[in-house]
Amino acid sequence: MFLGGKWKQALANIPECYHKEFHKLLGENLKAAGFKLHTNSRTVDWAEHFRKNPGSQAKAFDAVLKTSRQIDAKYGTNTTQGAWKNIVGGNFKAYP
Repeated sequence: MFLGGKWKQALANIPECYHKEFHKLLGENLKAAGFKLHTNSRTVDWAEHFRKNPGSQAKAFDAVLKTSRQIDAKYGTNTTQGAWKNIVGGNFKAYP
């Protein structure tokens, strides 16, 4: 949702503990990519960041995909497929 995702989108059905770990890893991957905001920051803050920093939304998507692959490799889940489905399906507000 922080990337501008719509309410109706492909979601992974994973246990809550995996979900919490996903967000922890995502925060680390975003930080490593140079982001100062965290996924629990307000969506409006992310939107403003994306508007002011062209190309940053794509970098954030890369962090989401990296995190999804990490969780899938560790737990045998399929979160990456859902992430790709949302990206390719345009289930988000695009910023330049």
